[in-house]
Amino acid sequence: MATLIKADGTIVKDIVLKGLEHKQELVGGWIETHFTRDKVFIFNEEGLLLSLPHNNKASEELGGDLVGDVIIASHDEIT
Repeated sequence: MATLIKADGTIVKDIVLKGLEHKQELVGGWIETHFTRDKVFIFNEEGLLLSLPHNNKASEELGGDLVGDVIIASHDEIT
């Protein structure tokens, strides 16, 4: 199951993703996805424009900068 990493460091595990609207609700807006070999990072597409706070934990997991709340899921969870 997916994990939600909030910008404040809170981690919510075992999230069941229930479609586009649910993903948008979790990240607070339109979604953008970033695929790695074994994971998908889902985050707010306008996070930088909205000046959302830096998400240290999700950024560390990705190896790049992410802002706002971030969903991390396996590839098969997002279809």
